Amino acid sequence: MYVNPIHQILEAHSFAVSKTLLWPRPFALERTMDTELKLVCAVGRSLPPLPHATALINRVLKPIYLRKARPTVIANVWGMKMRLDPKEAVDGGLLFYPQLYNRTEMRWLEEHVRPNDVFADVGAYIGAFSLRAACLTKQVIAIEANPDAFAVLEENIRLNRLSVKAYNIGVSDKHEKLKLYIQDRKNAGGSSFVVRHAGAFREVDCRSLSEIAAHIDVMKIDIEGMEYKVLGPYFQTCCPRIIVLEAWGETDALRLCLDHGYQIEDRSEENVLLKRTDRAVSFAGPS
Repeated sequence: MYVNPIHQILEAHSFAVSKTLLWPRPFALERTMDTELKLVCAVGRSLPPLPHATALINRVLKPIYLRKARPTVIANVWGMKMRLDPKEAVDGGLLFYPQLYNRTEMRWLEEHVRPNDVFADVGAYIGAFSLRAACLTKQVIAIEANPDAFAVLEENIRLNRLSVKAYNIGVSDKHEKLKLYIQDRKNAGGSSFVVRHAGAFREVDCRSLSEIAAHIDVMKIDIEGMEYKVLGPYFQTCCPRIIVLEAWGETDALRLCLDHGYQIEDRSEENVLLKRTDRAVSFAGPS
């Protein structure tokens, strides 16, 4: 008799597979998911916000689920629908434990994005921040350089009928073409103009951020090492009120923001929440 390995792991960790667990609210599971995926999601979406809570999923259940090729799925994430690839790092977080994915950063958005703000998601990937922000303001700009990720971003916007202006373009300090090195180690969100991954690359048209968005109130920027090059020129014309900046430690981009009058309000493992002070206004005028 065939024994499902996912069931074996659940039993070993004393997880009761019940209807309550399989369809936890508010993260309902799509009927199109296969049984194994529903089981993994059921466990992941019931995890509490504790340190290392996701280890069971990422180190045990997810590798077992991915023992064979799996298709992309459309899943319920925060009450919205998203096309997700289970093998990808970002997609997996949104699929298996959305209540924990960038939990601190999503709280920042809810606290700081105002109804009439212009929100820019610079390095949008498949749109998690863009979709969440579009529920808070009607002026959302999503910028993604990777054509494959952009196609999914567009689909996710259409699935939810949200008002998001999406641009398949790279950002730099000027108009130029750059090689985008595609991260093919199950982390397509880590594709970079700076880090030369071993996989393929794409020639991508790039523009300065001011050419794409002259005014931004709240910005999330995660462009894999290009932040400093992009923000320097942008601060000459606009200083967003709030910046969510990817910064693993004290990066050049973070020091640039601090030098331009921003202060650190909060930080997570990956990102820093920066708030503009009165000193920043002297660089670019009110925004």
